[in-house]
Amino acid sequence: MNQRIEINPPFDMSFFKKLFDAQEPPAPIEPIFPGEDFVELECETVDGPAAAFINKAYNGYPNKRLYGYQVLVELEAIYTDDEGYATENDTVRLNRVEQDVIDFLKSKQVVHLVGRVNRKNFRDLLIYIDEPRLEQEEVNQFCDEVMKERGINFAIEEDEEWNAVGGFLN
Repeated sequence: MNQRIEINPPFDMSFFKKLFDAQEPPAPIEPIFPGEDFVELECETVDGPAAAFINKAYNGYPNKRLYGYQVLVELEAIYTDDEGYATENDTVRLNRVEQDVIDFLKSKQVVHLVGRVNRKNFRDLLIYIDEPRLEQEEVNQFCDEVMKERGINFAIEEDEEWNAVGGFLN
């Protein structure tokens, strides 16, 4: 004898769907880019005094967690004065290389330039991005091209709270 069993009401699978589905990341709060309010700050580093140019518009920025990866870029100053700081001509070239770095990153990510620090023999770029989307080979090729002219160190680290730049923004 064939017997048909019906379950009333039908079993609701939405509970499991909600449980196992990936959560959508929160939408950024507008504006995504808070504008520009660059100020010059003097600071001390292990190498001595430095000049930081910081975009204070990022103070209290509500989207930090959405752009929670710091891109650590250190550029070597080639032509320096007697104290080891980039000459005016080298500063112009460092600005071009900095723009090349930003354009390279913008090709695949949303980029927030928080500032730069000019210190003895080096310039550090303070950049935050959303999820890293660059392949290691792309980064290697880019850095190899820069290294034809000057030294570069390039790394990406998670920093959802923007701790690395917190002292500059407060």
